[in-house]
Amino acid sequence: MGGEGVNSEQICGDTTSHEQVVNSPGTGSRGRETVEAESAVCFKNTRDAFLLENNIRGTGTEGGQCIVWGHDPSSDSARLVEVEPGGLWSSYASKFLTFLSIRSKGIYASRSAATEAAPATRIKKFAIYRWNPDKPGDKPRMQTYEIDLNTCGPMVLDALIKIKNEMDSTLTFRRSCREGICGSCAMNINGGNTLACTCKIDTNINKVSKIYPLPHMYVVKDLVPDLSNFYAQYKSIQPYLKKKDESQEGKQQYVQSIEDRQKLDGLYECILCACCSTSCPSYWWNGDKYLGPAVLMQAYRWMIDSRDEFTEERLAQLQDPFSLYRCHTIMNCTQACPKGLNPGKAIAEIKKMMVVYKTEAANA
Repeated sequence: MGGEGVNSEQICGDTTSHEQVVNSPGTGSRGRETVEAESAVCFKNTRDAFLLENNIRGTGTEGGQCIVWGHDPSSDSARLVEVEPGGLWSSYASKFLTFLSIRSKGIYASRSAATEAAPATRIKKFAIYRWNPDKPGDKPRMQTYEIDLNTCGPMVLDALIKIKNEMDSTLTFRRSCREGICGSCAMNINGGNTLACTCKIDTNINKVSKIYPLPHMYVVKDLVPDLSNFYAQYKSIQPYLKKKDESQEGKQQYVQSIEDRQKLDGLYECILCACCSTSCPSYWWNGDKYLGPAVLMQAYRWMIDSRDEFTEERLAQLQDPFSLYRCHTIMNCTQACPKGLNPGKAIAEIKKMMVVYKTEAANA
C-alpha cells in the first residue's frame, strides 16, 4: 500500500477491543463504536476490496455504512473511519488494511459483507489406540477425541495432525509426504490397513472412527509399529540389480526392451508401507520366517528384471518351507494394498518359476 499503508502486524496482531469516535454520515453527529479486531479480514489488494463492494451491493445494503481501519494522513496513524459503499469505494480500497465490520440498517455482520449463518458444527469422534512405554504401568487403551469436520481437512491424517497440534501433543504417529508415496502413515483405520493420508474421513458423525497401529506388530508407541523385522526381511532379498560381470559397472547403461520394462509395471510402485504383509494371517503367525507379500513381490520384481543375472540364486534362497510357501493365497494382501497392486499374483508367479527351477535342477 506504499507510504499510505498502516502497519498490518500492529493492527492484525492486536486482539483487544478498539473503541473509536467516528462520524455518522448524513447526520453530522458523533457516535461511538466498539469493534473486535479478532473479527478482522485483511485486504491483500484493491481487487479484494472491489469484490467486497460488489458483495455489499448484492445483499441489498445500499445506503449502509462500512466501518473499516483506514489511514489518517493528517495524523499519520490508523483509525476507524466510515465510508458509504458505492462508486467511491474503490478509491478508498488502497488505504484500508483491515475490514472489521459492516453496518447496515442497524445490523452488524462480522468477517463478511453478507450476513451468513455459521454452518452447523459436525462433531466427529475418533477413538485412537494409545500406549506409552515410557510411562510405568501404562496399559494400551482407546482414547476418544472430538473434531468439528468443518474445521478439519478431508483425510484421516488431517484429523490426526489437528489432534496433535490443537488437542494432545503427546499423540504419536508417522507421517511424511501426505500424498501416498512414502508409506509412513500406514495404520489400521476402521478395520482395514491403509494410508491415513489417502483415507477419507467417514463423514457419518454417528459412527466413531477407530484407528489402530498396523496389526500383529510390536508397537513402539501409540500408532507407531516396529518395522525392524519387516525391513530386515526386505534387506535379505538383496533388492538391487546384480551382475555376474561387474567390470563394466558405471561405464555403460544396462538397457532393456520396452516389453521387458513393461513386465515391471505393478511391481516397482510398491512403497513398502507394510499394509499387505500385516493383513496376511500367514504373516501374523510366521512373521519371523515367512517373508510376507511385500517382500516377496519385491523379490519377484528383481527375478524378472531382464538386466539382473541372479535369478536362479534368488530362487534358491527361497527354497525352504517358510520363506515362500506359507502363502495360502488368502489374498488379503491384494485387497489391502493402498496402491492397487497385486502381491498375491506376484507370489503365485514365483511359485511357478520355482517349479521350473526345481525341474531343471533335478535334470541337470
